[in-house]
Amino acid sequence: MEILKINGWNIFYQKNSSNVVDIRFSVLAGSEKEENESIQGIAHFVEHLIFKGTEKRGYLDISDEIAAIGGQSNAFTSKTIVSYFIRIIRMNWVNAFEILSDMFFNSVFDEKEIEKERNVILEEAKNNLDDHETFILEEGIRDTLSQSRGHRIIGSFDSISSISRKDIIQFMEKHYIGDNILLSISGNVEKKDVINNLSVLLPPGSDKTKIIYSEKEPLFKKSRLFLERDKLQQAYSLLFYEGFGRKDPRHDAQKILLNAVGGGMHSLLFKTVREEHGLCYHIDAGDVGGFNDASIVCVSTNLSKKNVDKTRDIIFSVLNKVKKEGIDSRLLEISKVDYTSYIAMNTETSTGYVMFFGLSYLLDTYREFDELYKSINSISNDQIIEAANLIFQEPKDIILS
Repeated sequence: MEILKINGWNIFYQKNSSNVVDIRFSVLAGSEKEENESIQGIAHFVEHLIFKGTEKRGYLDISDEIAAIGGQSNAFTSKTIVSYFIRIIRMNWVNAFEILSDMFFNSVFDEKEIEKERNVILEEAKNNLDDHETFILEEGIRDTLSQSRGHRIIGSFDSISSISRKDIIQFMEKHYIGDNILLSISGNVEKKDVINNLSVLLPPGSDKTKIIYSEKEPLFKKSRLFLERDKLQQAYSLLFYEGFGRKDPRHDAQKILLNAVGGGMHSLLFKTVREEHGLCYHIDAGDVGGFNDASIVCVSTNLSKKNVDKTRDIIFSVLNKVKKEGIDSRLLEISKVDYTSYIAMNTETSTGYVMFFGLSYLLDTYREFDELYKSINSISNDQIIEAANLIFQEPKDIILS
């Protein structure tokens, strides 16, 4: 990996042997940057509108031109990042970059397109509410975190309906600047070709630096949340705990702890709740809301309503044992290997590499794989016990039934 500086922009460049090139613009402009309720969902709204036309391309031209060169384009919005990308065969990467950079830098945000896309996003929001697992997770996060961080990424029906073109332009002028933006290119592309082509295609960059987000409100509220819906076949159960942020030195121990507790068929909860007692089909433990300074650790399952209390007792028994004894040496090694193998396998592709390493660079948490591997494999059972006792305290209890 190299960081190239071209026309004032940071370029995350990785050459590999893949014939598929991932070209990406990522921005520290996720939903946590939405400072008041009236613009909640604006980060996601902008993501949609980037595809809706530039000064020289209409929205149909964009989709047709990307298809004509064999590209796949999409974007996503998270709490922290918005990312726009095209995956393309290496022979056509320059064409793809020109299209994507035109979209990113020259979108016109036509009023008619804004209104059409507003309706599309409202339908997407309805779809999210109809999905039970998405609904309970979003409601749980909204009720747990501060207003600025906890609200739905997509926004509320009221905020989606009221966001104006002026709001959109102001949001982008504040956040789509300088080092808030990282361009990335990963694939079988020579560095000299990247430098030569991007020097021509990129406009001059801004000298503005990153806007550092600072959370001012209480992060984690532990009040219970019980939700009801008609005609559910199962209850959905979440236990939220306050975890470590990405920049916390204990974050690696948290990853291995969660892998051992609920990271797959080898995990303690899977073997106990599902295999030994046969109480559920699905149970896991993981991060569901991650920031540099904090995270939400979630133990989740869905099962028959009559078995919720029994299953909770078993989960607490497993977690309490881990808090006292940690995990045995065999499971500790399995969890280390499983987690590092997951990273290695998921970063073999150009897209996977940028999604893990490129975005971690933007978030200021970048480590080479060898450094990460060494850190993970140095974790001791004492560190697991420490992490378990700090994380698995009183949970926020969330049930949908």
